Amino acid sequence: MTVVVAVGDSIAFGVGDVDHACGPQAWSGRVSRLISAVNVNLGMTGAVLRDVESRVPEVLAQGPDIVLVSIGGNDIVRGPFDREEFGNRLADCLASFRSVGAEVVILTVPDLSRMVQLPGFMGRALHARTHAVNTALVSAAERTSTIIVDRWHDPQTYLHTHLHVDRTHPSSAGFQYLAHCTLAALGFGVVLAPIAGVPAPRRRAIWIATSGLSWVIRRFPLVVRNVVTLMRARPQRGRECTHCDAVFGWMSPSMAD
Repeated sequence: MTVVVAVGDSIAFGVGDVDHACGPQAWSGRVSRLISAVNVNLGMTGAVLRDVESRVPEVLAQGPDIVLVSIGGNDIVRGPFDREEFGNRLADCLASFRSVGAEVVILTVPDLSRMVQLPGFMGRALHARTHAVNTALVSAAERTSTIIVDRWHDPQTYLHTHLHVDRTHPSSAGFQYLAHCTLAALGFGVVLAPIAGVPAPRRRAIWIATSGLSWVIRRFPLVVRNVVTLMRARPQRGRECTHCDAVFGWMSPSMAD
């Protein structure tokens, strides 16, 4: 039977997918259910690249046929970022997954400056850092024949209905759409079943007052440090980076329709 393994950050783990009517869901769970595969989810919240590196042996031990990778979102704001080093290290991980014959799928990081409301200079810095991470990610994927699902360019990524109330993770509908795009990129013919997932204003207000507020309190020191890091990133003249089209001059097959 086909084995699907997810590794990486909270997107791989499934933060934001609250629809568990059909059992474990998230990205890999939804992909696995659509093709009747075995699902192994090794994602973890807050993961950075070194966490993926540490889990390479565990991924390989599962005998994966498909490896789903989501990484880079946390690396954007956690300390200095060397694009070349990040790309080379990520390429090593992807090459390891490919070495056992697995098809590997990796996500680009969405433009977080479009998803989170920040002051102008911080939004530009966040956009620039996300662009740098995606440049390294695309380079690593192309060097290892890894399939790319492009969340950066896809307008569906930023739809209100496809985002969790925290505005950074996919909703249940967003994860279902992501599973559809992944299988389309892999060459599977699947039909996307619509999922109602519009967060009610009251639900969002409750989340901000409870989970959202506690998140800020717990991570305030890290947030302050990351703001300083982002301010040091080379700014762009606006939120639309002039070099994005040159780097991302393509779309994954599922996004081109």
